Amino acid sequence: MAGMGAAALALTLAACGLTGGDDDEPTAPQGSPTTAITTVPVAPTTAPAPSAQAADFVLTTAAGLTGFAPATGGDGTGAPPFIALASCLGVSPADVADGSTDQAAGANLANSGTGITLWSAAQIVPAGQVERDAGLLRHPRFADCAAEQAKTDALAAIEASGATAFDAEAVVLETPLPAGALGRTSVVVVAGTSAGGQAQLFYDTVYLGSGQVEAQLHLVGRIDQPGEDLVNAAVAQLTAKLGQQ
Repeated sequence: MAGMGAAALALTLAACGLTGGDDDEPTAPQGSPTTAITTVPVAPTTAPAPSAQAADFVLTTAAGLTGFAPATGGDGTGAPPFIALASCLGVSPADVADGSTDQAAGANLANSGTGITLWSAAQIVPAGQVERDAGLLRHPRFADCAAEQAKTDALAAIEASGATAFDAEAVVLETPLPAGALGRTSVVVVAGTSAGGQAQLFYDTVYLGSGQVEAQLHLVGRIDQPGEDLVNAAVAQLTAKLGQQ
């Protein structure tokens, strides 16, 4: 989950009861969850309608997301996650530079019963960027780099909460590629904490793109890994929006 801020992730840890915080209201982490990767060929590049805005391509509480409601927590910037992984991937920042002309982050949606939070980001990008970023998803180290970034962010969040983390481990998970997606990463981060017990967080990111729009779906589970029915429903909503260019 490239780029998830420590402060935002601390909100999720508090929701888990690991920081002594109040769990009366769902809170949402920010940034990009991470993780085993599967890819498919990129759709042909076609320009979006002149009136298209990034906000037109983010997730909302539509069909298939029963039980989810807007959650308190930080607001994302809508920026793509690739720049944070440049060093680990062994590429220059210029090779992952974001040329987007508009960005948007959807509302954080949380289900207090399942402990799942999800949100999405979208960018209007110049011709060629979708294909370039699809190539990054096929990089042999992409999943491992995403997992390392997830662990770094999780540890920073635990420390920011006032606890000390130890024996942290990030494990890449094998998950299927949803229809219409370019790639997917899934990881679980587990760490002991001085506050007692164990912090366990599941991060899932699905990468989408067509024409001159890119989108990322982020899911975080503080109890269990997000289910495939939920992932597919959210992806279906986003692919339908991408198809309206």
